[in-house]
Amino acid sequence: MAATTAGSYGEQIPPGKAMTTEQHILDKGAQMLQSLKPIKQMNQHVCTFALYNHDMNRQIETHHYVTRLNQDFLQCAVYDSDHSTSRLIGSHGEQIPPGKAMTTEQHILDKGAQMLQSLKPIKQMNQHVCTFALYNHDINRQIETHHYVTRLNQDFLQCAVYDSDHSTSRLIGVEYIVSDRIFETLPKEEQKLWHSHAYEVQISEAVLEKHVYSVWALPREDVRVRVKKLMEGLRSEFGGPQFEPHVTVIGAIRLTEAEARDRFKKACETVKAYSATVEKIDTGTFYYQCVYLLLNPTTEVVEASALCSSHFGYNRSGSYMPHLSLLYGDLTDEEKKKAQEKAYILDEVISSLSFPISHLALCKTDTEDKSCKSWETVEECSLHPK
Repeated sequence: MAATTAGSYGEQIPPGKAMTTEQHILDKGAQMLQSLKPIKQMNQHVCTFALYNHDMNRQIETHHYVTRLNQDFLQCAVYDSDHSTSRLIGSHGEQIPPGKAMTTEQHILDKGAQMLQSLKPIKQMNQHVCTFALYNHDINRQIETHHYVTRLNQDFLQCAVYDSDHSTSRLIGVEYIVSDRIFETLPKEEQKLWHSHAYEVQISEAVLEKHVYSVWALPREDVRVRVKKLMEGLRSEFGGPQFEPHVTVIGAIRLTEAEARDRFKKACETVKAYSATVEKIDTGTFYYQCVYLLLNPTTEVVEASALCSSHFGYNRSGSYMPHLSLLYGDLTDEEKKKAQEKAYILDEVISSLSFPISHLALCKTDTEDKSCKSWETVEECSLHPK
């Protein structure tokens, strides 16, 4: 895909194939799933006539779709008609708007205007794409941009570009996107005005890609060394992957890395250091709870998990069972019993172990990877004492 800013294509009928039924369905689905907040703030339609700078005898009908940012400042997405297939030809609004806060009366007037007008071109915006753009004069600077997209046909998209996805975001530009097929038909001089979207798409996909994360409570070093020795002894007889000793605070939750880091930071600010005590060595019914140290579910242990869960938006299917896994595997009940007995032989007093928890770790834990080789620690934090 190639893109250019407003000006190159705003006055022409866009080339490209008619949209397929499949594309119509995909676009409608995207529209239903996304909030499109800045677009929903457009509440007035004003039709005017504009003169060309280079030819004052020529004029064009322009349709301004207006967002009022405050009592003194409005921004407009400008179209060439009021039809659902109209073309986006310009925008106004690249500065922090000066002016007074909107009055209640103005809010009511704007809402009334929004109810009375069809705003057809705005309602065709059905996708929101977040990317990062570089400044032409300083490629070391970048800006987060939010493209609100209308597909005019199978090969041609137009975008109203905002500086954020908030309802008060500012309209900072217009961009057209065409397929490679259309780009190749353009004159060489015209092609120089366009740029590839491949890099932006790759960056956006990387930023927005979701992974499975977990939050672990980490025992102090001497406890980890002791537990690792026990884990190695069990693996030597029963197999299974190698992994770091930990107490699972939050199980698998799918998030982007930015979301996971932000929520982890907030959780670390509220969870206090606490202590954990082993009740017994126990066995479970699935791979990741094959053999484990069952911990006493004291108030502070359960509260730590509850606080983390609230920050992460994690909905637990049942009650929290604090534990420290010793062995992962798909063993038979008889094999699990042998492993449990072996653990008691390897460390006879492990069931009386108590240890402090003063660190949490955010870990990438793809549960589909039973080898655990892709698992990694993304971030750690020290907990404040009570």
